[in-house]
Amino acid sequence: MEKVVAVDGYTSPMSLKMLSPTTHTNGVLSTSPPTTCYRVQVVNAMDGVRHEVDLTSRATVNVLRQELVLKTGIPCDEQILLYGPPYARLDPKKSMESYQLHLVSKSVYVYDRRVLSQDNPPIPRVVLHPQTVDVPRVPASSSSTLLQETSSPLLRALFDYETQFHQQYLMAEAVEEAGTARLASTDACIEQLRAQSNGIQAALANLETHHTAMTQRFTPFWKEFQAASDDHAQLLANFDAYVARLKGIPLHPALATATRTTLVDCIPLDRERDWLVSCQQSHGSLQSKMEALAASYHTVSDTITSSRHNAPSAISSEVLRQKDAFATSVTSLASMRQTLRENYEAVSKRVAETTQQTLEEASSTTTATSMNMSFMFGSTHILEACRGLDDLFRQQADVLPAMQKLDDELKDFMNGMAKAKEEFFPVVYAQLKLVSQLQSDIVDFETHLGILRDALAYQKRQFAELKHIEKLPEAYDACLVEIKRRRKYGRVFQLRINEMGEKMVAMREEEIMCRESFLREHGQHLPRDFAPGLTEKPSHCIVSMRPFDTNLPAIEEDALDEPPTELQLLKQRCLALEAQVADLQSELDEQKKASCHCDDSYSNSSSLSASVDTALQGPKFPLVLALAATAGLNNSSESVKDHEHIKRLKETLYEKDTRLAQLEDTQSSLNDTVQQMQFNMGMQRNWLKKVTHALSLPECDWDSAEGMHDTLMQIEDKWKTKRESTEQSDGANVVAAAAESWDDQDKMSKIAFRAFSYNDLALFLPTFAPNDVNAAKIYLAFHLGCPNRFLSDESITTFYQTQNRYPEYILGRIVYIDERVATERDNPYRLITGTTFYVLTVTCLVEY
Repeated sequence: MEKVVAVDGYTSPMSLKMLSPTTHTNGVLSTSPPTTCYRVQVVNAMDGVRHEVDLTSRATVNVLRQELVLKTGIPCDEQILLYGPPYARLDPKKSMESYQLHLVSKSVYVYDRRVLSQDNPPIPRVVLHPQTVDVPRVPASSSSTLLQETSSPLLRALFDYETQFHQQYLMAEAVEEAGTARLASTDACIEQLRAQSNGIQAALANLETHHTAMTQRFTPFWKEFQAASDDHAQLLANFDAYVARLKGIPLHPALATATRTTLVDCIPLDRERDWLVSCQQSHGSLQSKMEALAASYHTVSDTITSSRHNAPSAISSEVLRQKDAFATSVTSLASMRQTLRENYEAVSKRVAETTQQTLEEASSTTTATSMNMSFMFGSTHILEACRGLDDLFRQQADVLPAMQKLDDELKDFMNGMAKAKEEFFPVVYAQLKLVSQLQSDIVDFETHLGILRDALAYQKRQFAELKHIEKLPEAYDACLVEIKRRRKYGRVFQLRINEMGEKMVAMREEEIMCRESFLREHGQHLPRDFAPGLTEKPSHCIVSMRPFDTNLPAIEEDALDEPPTELQLLKQRCLALEAQVADLQSELDEQKKASCHCDDSYSNSSSLSASVDTALQGPKFPLVLALAATAGLNNSSESVKDHEHIKRLKETLYEKDTRLAQLEDTQSSLNDTVQQMQFNMGMQRNWLKKVTHALSLPECDWDSAEGMHDTLMQIEDKWKTKRESTEQSDGANVVAAAAESWDDQDKMSKIAFRAFSYNDLALFLPTFAPNDVNAAKIYLAFHLGCPNRFLSDESITTFYQTQNRYPEYILGRIVYIDERVATERDNPYRLITGTTFYVLTVTCLVEY
């Protein structure tokens, strides 16, 4: 099967051969689907040798690896296969067909990981062949044998001339064959050097792919870090200014207390200052690590850029020019060899003719003596033949030395290319070693990048506490506005509820009247059980609002309008009447204009209208205004008293509702705490059952505190027995020392469950059923009236790493107690906000 060659002369890494879908196998017709045979060409980047592997389209890359073991001697695990461009590693599980290896523009390179792992690998010696030219032997012919047996010097001279010409021709033919072979070896060596150089370029291209991915991940992260770093530096620098600003902002009287008068009293300032110190240390540490990461990134990037720009080229244009010149020289060798061949054929023909003529002259004599005399003295034509052959020999005397000189030059060029390949191997090793090291640096960089990304996220959470101090004044102003808005909304909502209630009451009264009218007129004539429900009254509708926002402080708008009084309502009514009078006056003016063409009665109407106008120009509706003023004077004091009484009643009702809501919240929190304690108690009881079963202890009454206390005593006795047996095996001295301190050890060996302090012995049980053995567990101390004592993550991790599993219980001595309060940010055990919990660190006392 021939290779597929591109237009530019590049050889495809694979050629295709399609098998017919219907083929005969042992006389049986097969209808299997068509299978594509791939001839994959893989270049060994270490020495530049190209290998061909025949595979089917369904074969995986693992099969290719196994074939390359036979071709290159590189084990499968030590092979690095790159395919491209763009160059990437081949997946061992994918098939040949999935990579489209039939494309001409694709190449496959294999690298030896063993060579790259060495510090100074041996340089392979390169020897190109042929190094020598084999001198051929001249075969003997029948005419030469006859000339060799004769005693005539002239005939012997003809034999020598023929032999020399034949020898030069054979030597020229050998020189030409050696030159052609040397030129082919040189071409193969140049191609291998070019393949090595391309292998370096492929590795650099694959490295650039990883570098691009690294840049895409680092650049946005670096921008994010710079923005966060500037923000954090501003928070650290302006912390004192923020605190001073909080001191100058007084709290609203509704929010102020005896201990809280300004905003700074609302924050734990000492804790915030401790947090500030921690944030300063974290900020400086992360800043230095990020600078080191950026320096590493720039170092790797600069090295990769310089490597791509300074990639070595094994073949120079001068070498290619010399190779073309030697190719032309090899062609001239063929023409020289052809000239020697023609001369040799002419000499052979001349010698044969001269020998034939001499034999014919000698055949006329009868004795051998006369024949020898004839050869010696009578053959002038032999002299003429020797003279012509001598002239021809002198003409081609320089041909064979010229061919040998060209062959020597070609040999030197071939050996020079072999030496160049030997010298290029350290360059290949250095470049590929650098690529391997840079890829390792990129992997390390990615690891550090992930760690610092998590560190930056944690630092942002740390600085969020300081951010609260900066944003607290704005949040405080917004809080006051929000409280005012909600209280206003509550009043409007209550007003709408009241209006709706009045409408519903009016609707019900109207419905009652309609039903009573029906019953009076028609109901008495209908049977009693004719239509059930006719005598019933409409149902009541109670429209009310569920108490909400009752805990909001009494903060109102500065210009909040009071409810309108009765005097204000009367004034509004007067204004409405005045507007109505103005409308009537305008209508009267229009009528007066329309009646201006009437008779003398116009004067009467005019006088009438004038009297009306005169009356209207005085006080407008003096009776109404007097009534309004009188009502306002008489009722002003009473309305003020009523308004104050209603206001006091509302405040009393508001305080009661607030107190009721607080009690409801307290009761809800207590219920949640009781449920949590009951749940923890049940889980502890289940785990204590498993512990007693594992220790082969008798059953007890689990529903009573006495029964659980007896069980704990039995576990303590079991542990004491084990400890005593261990101490007895240590010797008499240990027993004596233990007897002296028995009282103290007896006290320290009791399992604490009513109170926990330093150096106490505590029993920890998981807080949920262990359906999954490998699932992470939370351990809670077995207690009686001392909830929320959890085992620290460090202790759990220590026990898990020791046994590679989570134990069913943990018995240890307390070495540290961390008291904490559950908040929105610090609540690892999902407790109610504000709940105090304790994290205990213990040392293991039992081998699990």
